[in-house]
Amino acid sequence: MKVILKVRLIVTIFGIALLLGINISWEILFAKNRTVNLTILYSSNPEGEIRSCGCPKDEDYGGLGRRTTYVNSTRETQSNSLLFEVGDVFGDANTQSNLKAEVAMKAMKQMKYDAMTLGEREFTFGRSYVEEQMRNLGFPIISANIVDETTGKLFAPQPYIIKEMPNGLRVGIIGVLSDKFQLPPSRENQQLRILPPTEALQRYLPELKAKSDLVIILSHLGIFDSVNLARAVNGIDVIISGHGGHGIEKPFVINDTIIVQTGNQGKYLGRLDLRFDEMGKIVSYQNQLIPLERKYKEHPAIGKLFDEYNEKVKQWQKSLPVEVSIRQVFATSEACQSCHPSQYKSWQQSAHARAFETLQKRNQEYDPECVGCHTLGYKQFGGFIRADVTPELTDVQCESCHGPGLAHAQKQTKGYGQISIASCRPCHNQKHSPTFDFPKYLAKLKCSAK
Repeated sequence: MKVILKVRLIVTIFGIALLLGINISWEILFAKNRTVNLTILYSSNPEGEIRSCGCPKDEDYGGLGRRTTYVNSTRETQSNSLLFEVGDVFGDANTQSNLKAEVAMKAMKQMKYDAMTLGEREFTFGRSYVEEQMRNLGFPIISANIVDETTGKLFAPQPYIIKEMPNGLRVGIIGVLSDKFQLPPSRENQQLRILPPTEALQRYLPELKAKSDLVIILSHLGIFDSVNLARAVNGIDVIISGHGGHGIEKPFVINDTIIVQTGNQGKYLGRLDLRFDEMGKIVSYQNQLIPLERKYKEHPAIGKLFDEYNEKVKQWQKSLPVEVSIRQVFATSEACQSCHPSQYKSWQQSAHARAFETLQKRNQEYDPECVGCHTLGYKQFGGFIRADVTPELTDVQCESCHGPGLAHAQKQTKGYGQISIASCRPCHNQKHSPTFDFPKYLAKLKCSAK
């Protein structure tokens, strides 16, 4: 950054003062210790996650609705702020991921991102899908090293952008994708090539630095290669790293470059606050990983996107052909009541017995990513299919833990229904139940005795 930053600020302030008829002394304008601040908000690697499922009680983090609320509140108090995405927004190549991608793009447009660079997952649905998003997003997608092999031209509309902040700071932002990563296989993706990031930076960085006071790299290289990039290339002020890995609360500082990264699944939003002196030099910084917890209420506009998404998921699921097994294997909890009345009563009072209701409250009772942990025997022979097809198999019932019990209900035999942690782990995993304690949870059910 250059001394010209201060000169430009002074000229701007003095000009506004003249227009308003305000007298400002040159001593004030040239006062020492004048500081300039910049807040950078950044996200990366949601990998198809658009909303917290609400399952964990203590670590219920994430969601585009909460992110929007935090971003908007920050902008209200920090006029000199920027919002970036470092890529891998999309999930796997399937129908539901496609619907999620649609929500993510609309939400990011609503949040008015300042720039986004591309990860390899952005090409999950093919090159043409990315091109459509670039036309409709309303904010720039930048990438300096993805090229069309046929024409040799950059795939993205521009390799970098420059944002001039209200305080006069010129921020140059350039995006790169690791050439070690492969784009998802498809005929149209084969036409694209990823150049070495350092090669692209050697081409564009000199002109970017000449136009900017601060240079930021949106680096979809992963943290290891982002650190190597900082070692290899001089003149980078900030690297925001993406592509997997854990979030970094305390930034790395390599070769005078500040390096930060959020974690996966959109649980956290990164925030880097920079403070500059009158010469345009970074004198202090603070980085935070903001857990997007329940206290950040979902923004109503994003909530509406979720409602539309849930309806599309419902219509998609109801359009699929179903095969109902003639042979039944599940008896349902009602059949357990006559022989195990106290255990049945205990189950009725448990969260298991209201598991499906929690989905209905969020309009997610047709969501195939959710119903498996809120029903009996989903994707098993004779198990839950859909709410309108097998309503008797909703909720987490006795057989969810003890196994299919119709034969036992018809003819009681010893040895049936032994419970182990293996019965619980598919749903009580690190993502959905990070504080799960098998003996403690089992004791709460009060159903171990006959």
